[in-house]
Formats: sequence, structure tokens, C-alpha cells
Amino acid sequence: MARGWSGAKDLSVTYGIAAVLIVGSLFAAYQFVDPAPPREIILATGEAEGAYQSFGARYVDVLSRHGISVQLKSTAGSVENLELLAGDTGVHLAGTRVTVGAEGSGVRAIGMTLLAANGVDASNARLLDLPHAEAIVALANEDVDAAFVVASPESDVIRRMIRLPGVHLYDFEREAAYARLYPFLSPVSLPEGVMDLAANLPASDVTTIAPTAMLAARKDLHPALIDLLLAAADEIHGDSSLLSDQGQFPTAQYADLPISEEATR
Repeated sequence: MARGWSGAKDLSVTYGIAAVLIVGSLFAAYQFVDPAPPREIILATGEAEGAYQSFGARYVDVLSRHGISVQLKSTAGSVENLELLAGDTGVHLAGTRVTVGAEGSGVRAIGMTLLAANGVDASNARLLDLPHAEAIVALANEDVDAAFVVASPESDVIRRMIRLPGVHLYDFEREAAYARLYPFLSPVSLPEGVMDLAANLPASDVTTIAPTAMLAARKDLHPALIDLLLAAADEIHGDSSLLSDQGQFPTAQYADLPISEEATR
């Protein structure tokens, strides 16, 4: 973010019913496993107004239908989330003022990585540790020149930012290079007007790069809860969005953490 789609139908119905039966039996069977799974899990999310927090609320809703209570824990972002899992409590923009996200956030980890790859650091740019909410204010007041944001295009953060006078999405010209160097990043094209046709936002085609979010858990998470969480993930993330096709997620394609045998199955 910078300033400036009589036999085919029957077949599909059959598959649909089969899927319901399989998932239904999954939710019923987990009740009888030994040892019994816990009835409550803690899900670390992210900033209060971020996409992770919104998705977390949907996990609360889906899992509560099957007797599992989900306690959401707000964090600075993905870096702090990984530290919690581990048990640890603990662009060419030289010469500009850039918000790189709060300490412990995935935004900051990605932002600092991309800046360093382009020779930008604290010695030649002013790097500010601002969460998204404060970054919006700073952009509006022209206190910063650019802001790194990790959020879906449908998020309130993005929709507010792109409507600020003089602010536009950064168009990455070397997106293929970033994706090759950093496998967790994918080039994504946003056509002109896709975010708001009436306001024609963005005003022109934009290529951006998007990281994938991982649903990670401790090694000792009960196998039955892994089944439930993956079924919930399919319900929550399986639809299409501005950045993905229907059925594209969930996937193990971009995971850079070990995948358990239960999750793989």
C-alpha cells in the first residue's frame, strides 16, 4: 500500500450426500474415541481488526455446533502465534517513512524480509512499528509514505486504506522473482474495479504478492480435533474469494511446518 459454475446432476447430488455422510460420521465418531478429546481449545488469531480475528470467530461458530469451545487469543500476528505454539512467551523504499507492522506480527516479518532484499533498512529509511489501525491514520495524515499490509482485499483495513486520498495499491513489477525467491508468496492479479466497481477501485490492474496463512497446532493436539479443525477449515475457507478459486483452500501446498499423519490422511 503506497501513497501516490439428467446424469451429471444426479452424480453431483450423490457426491454431495456422500460428503455430508462422511463429515457427519466424523463428527459423531470423535465423541467415542479414547482418550476423549478436550472440549476446549485456544486459537491464537491476530490483531483485533485483522483477518485472522474474523476467521477465528467463524471457527468458534463452526466448532461450537459440535460441542467444542474455542477461546480466541488476540496477538500481534503470525510470528507471536508461532512463538506461543513453541511455548515461547516471549521494495525500493529507501529514504521513505514505512510502517512494517507491530513487533511479533507476520506483517513485520514479511515487510522486513522484502525491504532487506531491496537494500532497505533502518539506516536509509524510517521504519515504524505500527499495527494496521494506526497505519490507516498515519497514511491519512501523510505521516508515512507507505505501509505493508497483510489482509484480504475484502477486509475493512484494505477497503479503508484504498479510499484515502492519494493512496493506491503498490503494483509489483517483479512478482515472479519474489515468488521464486520466497515460496510462501504467490503473485495475485487484481483487475481494475474488482474491489469496488462503482468507485473503480483499483483504478487500474494491479499485481500484488500474497502470503498464505497456516492453521498450525501443537504436536499433542488430539487427532479427533485435527479432523474437526480440517472439516471446519474446508467449510470456512473452501469458497472462492478475490484472491483464490473455489476449492483451492485448504491445502498443504504452501505449508512449511511438518504435517501430521492425521492431517495428511
